[in-house]
Amino acid sequence: MFGQDRDMLAIEPHAFTDALWAGRRLASGTAGIVGTTLTTTSSTAGFIDAQADAGQVVVFNGVPLEVTAVTSGTVLEVSRLRASIDDPPIAPAPSSGASFALVSFEPQRGIVHRQLLGMLGLDRPDGPDADTIVDVAPLAHAEALGTLHLVYAAASALSGPSSSLGARAVMYADMFARARRTLAVGLDLDGDGEIDATRRPVLAHLIRG
Repeated sequence: MFGQDRDMLAIEPHAFTDALWAGRRLASGTAGIVGTTLTTTSSTAGFIDAQADAGQVVVFNGVPLEVTAVTSGTVLEVSRLRASIDDPPIAPAPSSGASFALVSFEPQRGIVHRQLLGMLGLDRPDGPDADTIVDVAPLAHAEALGTLHLVYAAASALSGPSSSLGARAVMYADMFARARRTLAVGLDLDGDGEIDATRRPVLAHLIRG
Protein backbone atom coordinates (compact mmCIF):
# COMPACT_ATOMS: atom_id res chain seq x y z
CA MET A 1 0.00 0.00 0.00
CA PHE A 2 1.03 3.60 -0.47
CA GLY A 3 0.66 4.81 3.11
CA GLN A 4 0.35 3.77 6.74
CA ASP A 5 -2.11 4.22 9.56
CA ARG A 6 -0.07 7.21 10.80
CA ASP A 7 -1.02 9.02 7.56
CA MET A 8 -4.64 8.80 8.69
CA LEU A 9 -3.64 9.94 12.18
CA ALA A 10 -2.02 13.06 10.71
CA ILE A 11 -5.32 13.99 9.02
CA GLU A 12 -7.91 12.80 11.56
CA PRO A 13 -6.68 11.74 15.03
CA HIS A 14 -10.27 11.21 16.19
CA ALA A 15 -10.71 8.30 13.76
CA PHE A 16 -8.77 6.13 16.19
CA THR A 17 -11.17 6.97 19.01
CA ASP A 18 -14.43 7.64 17.13
CA ALA A 19 -14.27 4.36 15.20
CA LEU A 20 -11.77 2.18 17.06
CA TRP A 21 -14.12 -0.79 16.75
CA ALA A 22 -14.10 -0.54 12.94
CA GLY A 23 -10.39 -1.30 12.75
CA ARG A 24 -8.55 -4.59 12.93
CA ARG A 25 -7.55 -4.96 16.58
CA LEU A 26 -4.07 -6.48 16.73
CA ALA A 27 -3.55 -6.37 20.50
CA SER A 28 -5.06 -4.72 23.57
CA GLY A 29 -4.57 -4.73 27.32
CA THR A 30 -2.71 -2.60 29.85
CA ALA A 31 0.70 -0.98 29.58
CA GLY A 32 2.93 1.77 30.85
CA ILE A 33 4.99 4.42 29.10
CA VAL A 34 8.36 5.78 30.18
CA GLY A 35 9.94 8.20 27.73
CA THR A 36 9.06 6.84 24.29
CA THR A 37 8.88 3.19 25.39
CA LEU A 38 5.55 1.43 25.86
CA THR A 39 5.72 -1.84 27.80
CA THR A 40 2.73 -4.11 28.29
CA THR A 41 1.76 -5.60 31.63
CA SER A 42 -1.00 -7.68 30.05
CA SER A 43 -2.02 -8.12 26.43
CA THR A 44 -4.29 -10.22 24.27
CA ALA A 45 -1.35 -10.88 21.92
CA GLY A 46 2.37 -10.27 21.71
CA PHE A 47 3.41 -7.51 19.34
CA ILE A 48 5.56 -9.80 17.21
CA ASP A 49 2.80 -12.39 16.86
CA ALA A 50 0.28 -9.62 16.13
CA GLN A 51 2.50 -8.33 13.29
CA ALA A 52 2.85 -4.90 14.85
CA ASP A 53 4.97 -2.55 12.75
CA ALA A 54 6.26 0.99 12.58
CA GLY A 55 3.69 3.33 11.07
CA GLN A 56 0.79 1.79 12.92
CA VAL A 57 -1.14 3.57 15.67
CA VAL A 58 -1.60 2.53 19.29
CA VAL A 59 -4.27 4.20 21.41
CA PHE A 60 -2.82 4.50 24.91
CA ASN A 61 -4.96 5.86 27.73
CA GLY A 62 -7.29 7.30 25.09
CA VAL A 63 -4.54 9.07 23.14
CA PRO A 64 -3.50 7.86 19.64
CA LEU A 65 0.28 7.52 19.27
CA GLU A 66 2.53 6.62 16.38
CA VAL A 67 4.40 3.31 16.60
CA THR A 68 7.99 4.09 15.59
CA ALA A 69 9.51 0.64 16.23
CA VAL A 70 8.68 -2.81 17.57
CA THR A 71 11.33 -3.86 20.08
CA SER A 72 9.88 -7.15 21.31
CA GLY A 73 6.63 -8.97 21.94
CA THR A 74 5.94 -6.69 24.91
CA VAL A 75 7.66 -3.42 23.96
CA LEU A 76 6.89 -0.72 21.40
CA GLU A 77 8.67 2.54 20.72
CA VAL A 78 6.03 5.25 20.35
CA SER A 79 5.69 8.97 19.74
CA ARG A 80 3.12 11.69 19.77
CA LEU A 81 2.21 12.66 16.22
CA ARG A 82 5.21 14.17 14.44
CA ALA A 83 5.19 16.58 11.51
CA SER A 84 7.28 14.06 9.57
CA ILE A 85 8.40 10.48 10.08
CA ASP A 86 11.96 11.81 9.81
CA ASP A 87 11.51 13.92 12.95
CA PRO A 88 12.74 12.55 16.29
CA PRO A 89 10.13 10.82 18.47
CA ILE A 90 8.13 13.02 20.86
CA ALA A 91 7.62 11.42 24.25
CA PRO A 92 4.01 11.08 25.45
CA ALA A 93 3.05 11.80 29.05
CA PRO A 94 4.39 8.99 31.26
CA SER A 95 1.79 6.67 32.73
CA SER A 96 1.43 3.15 34.08
CA GLY A 97 -1.37 0.62 34.25
CA ALA A 98 -3.35 2.33 31.47
CA SER A 99 -5.34 0.65 28.72
CA PHE A 100 -4.01 0.35 25.20
CA ALA A 101 -5.29 -0.89 21.86
CA LEU A 102 -3.18 -1.47 18.78
CA VAL A 103 -5.61 -1.12 15.88
CA SER A 104 -5.05 -0.95 12.13
CA PHE A 105 -7.31 0.23 9.33
CA GLU A 106 -5.23 -1.72 6.82
CA PRO A 107 -8.22 -3.72 5.47
CA GLN A 108 -10.07 -0.52 4.54
CA ARG A 109 -6.89 1.04 3.20
CA GLY A 110 -6.40 -2.00 1.00
CA ILE A 111 -9.79 -1.39 -0.64
CA VAL A 112 -8.86 2.20 -1.45
CA HIS A 113 -5.40 1.14 -2.61
CA ARG A 114 -6.84 -1.29 -5.13
CA GLN A 115 -9.32 1.30 -6.32
CA LEU A 116 -6.56 3.84 -6.95
CA LEU A 117 -4.48 1.28 -8.83
CA GLY A 118 -7.49 0.48 -11.00
CA MET A 119 -8.17 4.15 -11.70
CA LEU A 120 -4.56 4.59 -12.80
CA GLY A 121 -4.53 1.44 -14.92
CA LEU A 122 -1.75 -0.05 -12.81
CA ASP A 123 -3.57 -3.27 -11.94
CA ARG A 124 -3.27 -4.97 -15.31
CA PRO A 125 -0.99 -8.01 -15.76
CA ASP A 126 0.26 -6.77 -19.14
CA GLY A 127 1.13 -3.22 -18.09
CA PRO A 128 3.14 -1.17 -15.58
CA ASP A 129 2.41 -1.70 -11.91
CA ALA A 130 2.77 0.21 -8.64
CA ASP A 131 6.55 -0.39 -8.58
CA THR A 132 6.96 2.08 -11.44
CA ILE A 133 5.50 5.02 -9.47
CA VAL A 134 8.17 7.64 -8.83
CA ASP A 135 6.53 9.53 -5.92
CA VAL A 136 3.87 7.80 -3.82
CA ALA A 137 3.34 10.69 -1.35
CA PRO A 138 0.29 12.18 -3.14
CA LEU A 139 -1.17 8.69 -3.47
CA ALA A 140 -0.59 8.01 0.22
CA HIS A 141 -2.55 11.16 1.05
CA ALA A 142 -5.41 10.22 -1.28
CA GLU A 143 -5.40 6.69 0.10
CA ALA A 144 -5.69 8.03 3.66
CA LEU A 145 -8.64 10.26 2.71
CA GLY A 146 -10.47 7.41 1.01
CA THR A 147 -9.85 5.18 4.00
CA LEU A 148 -11.20 7.80 6.38
CA HIS A 149 -14.35 7.94 4.27
CA LEU A 150 -14.81 4.18 4.57
CA VAL A 151 -14.14 4.21 8.31
CA TYR A 152 -16.60 7.03 9.02
CA ALA A 153 -19.21 5.58 6.68
CA ALA A 154 -19.08 2.37 8.72
CA ALA A 155 -19.09 4.27 12.01
CA SER A 156 -22.18 6.25 10.99
CA ALA A 157 -24.21 3.21 9.88
CA LEU A 158 -26.28 3.27 13.07
CA SER A 159 -26.29 7.00 13.80
CA GLY A 160 -27.27 7.99 10.25
CA PRO A 161 -25.94 10.41 7.63
CA SER A 162 -27.13 13.48 9.56
CA SER A 163 -24.98 12.60 12.59
CA SER A 164 -21.52 14.07 13.18
CA LEU A 165 -19.98 10.77 12.08
CA GLY A 166 -22.10 10.82 8.92
CA ALA A 167 -21.03 14.38 8.21
CA ARG A 168 -17.38 13.33 8.46
CA ALA A 169 -18.03 10.44 6.07
CA VAL A 170 -19.44 12.88 3.52
CA MET A 171 -16.60 15.34 4.10
CA TYR A 172 -13.93 12.70 3.50
CA ALA A 173 -15.74 11.37 0.42
CA ASP A 174 -15.57 14.88 -1.01
CA MET A 175 -11.92 15.34 -0.01
CA PHE A 176 -11.03 11.98 -1.57
CA ALA A 177 -12.80 12.93 -4.81
CA ARG A 178 -10.96 16.26 -4.96
CA ALA A 179 -7.61 14.61 -4.22
CA ARG A 180 -8.18 12.14 -7.06
CA ARG A 181 -8.95 14.93 -9.52
CA THR A 182 -5.56 16.56 -8.87
CA LEU A 183 -3.46 13.39 -9.05
CA ALA A 184 -0.80 13.23 -11.77
CA VAL A 185 1.31 10.13 -11.14
CA GLY A 186 4.75 9.93 -12.74
CA LEU A 187 5.97 6.50 -13.83
CA ASP A 188 9.50 5.27 -14.37
CA LEU A 189 8.98 2.60 -17.02
CA ASP A 190 12.60 1.69 -17.72
CA GLY A 191 14.08 1.83 -14.22
CA ASP A 192 16.43 4.76 -14.81
CA GLY A 193 14.89 6.94 -12.08
CA GLU A 194 13.35 9.37 -14.56
CA ILE A 195 9.65 9.92 -15.26
CA ASP A 196 8.74 8.40 -18.62
CA ALA A 197 4.94 8.68 -18.44
CA THR A 198 2.21 10.34 -16.39
CA ARG A 199 -1.07 8.75 -15.39
CA ARG A 200 -4.22 10.41 -14.09
CA PRO A 201 -7.20 8.59 -12.54
CA VAL A 202 -9.77 7.77 -15.21
CA LEU A 203 -12.69 6.79 -12.97
CA ALA A 204 -14.62 9.29 -10.90
CA HIS A 205 -17.03 7.23 -8.81
CA LEU A 206 -17.04 7.51 -5.03
CA ILE A 207 -16.41 4.71 -2.62
CA ARG A 208 -19.64 3.89 -0.82
CA GLY A 209 -19.48 2.39 2.65
